[in-house]
Amino acid sequence: MDDGIVGYVPEDGIAGYIPSGKYANVCRACVDRIVAEESRRHKNARDRDRAVRNRLYQITGAYSRHGAAARAFERGLDDKLRGLDPANPAGWRADCLAEHASTRERLPALMEFYGYIKDICSSAAVVADYGCGLNPFALPLWKPDGLTRYEAYDADTRCVDYANALFRRMGLPEAARALDLVAETPRTTADAALLLKLLPVLDMQRVGRGLELLRDVASPIKVVSFPLAGLSGTDRARRIGGTAARFERDAVEAGLTVVESRRVGSEMVFVISN
Repeated sequence: MDDGIVGYVPEDGIAGYIPSGKYANVCRACVDRIVAEESRRHKNARDRDRAVRNRLYQITGAYSRHGAAARAFERGLDDKLRGLDPANPAGWRADCLAEHASTRERLPALMEFYGYIKDICSSAAVVADYGCGLNPFALPLWKPDGLTRYEAYDADTRCVDYANALFRRMGLPEAARALDLVAETPRTTADAALLLKLLPVLDMQRVGRGLELLRDVASPIKVVSFPLAGLSGTDRARRIGGTAARFERDAVEAGLTVVESRRVGSEMVFVISN
């Protein structure tokens, strides 16, 4: 299977790509931005292509399953959703979370993590999830009683489609949307916002974008988390003190308040207010 990107040259003469294989589901705006940026940095086509692939991998390629595994998940998704009783969500098996690396890492501390999220967001009617991945599939485990809408944003169009299928089953509006969060901040107001493991990914794309988005998100409560281990499993706990102190310092300088911080499973979680 092709896991690369197919080149083309638009009318304006800037080299671009039609994503295919493992990158076929990256939203168009995200691809076009990366191509434009790397075209300015690299005159050599091979160097440019390599840089584009590396950045697309950082956004989605490193996190989601591809090929046969992804197709098998899609075939079984309807059956999984039929097993969800919106009136009794406690029986929901959140094994869908294993299909995305970010939420798969959370499984050993699943109930502890989402119990904490539920405590923070208990009174929320609208929740916004930035860089959602498959995190919406944990919603049946912690859904606030008064929730009326769950906004979800991701650069991977498959995650967006999966989330909207879940929302239909739960009787919620289909409020998931594909978006390039490096270039755009959604114009939405929520009672609580989730930015889980997102800031480091944004900062790899554009330095300082993570904190910028955090500041611009229109929500009184913002839940931010950082991974304590890399995707390879390398433990970074010995450096978390410096990371936490640096983030708290930067957040305060940006006019934000760190209400509390806590290690939960393999993540360091911060509760932020404006």
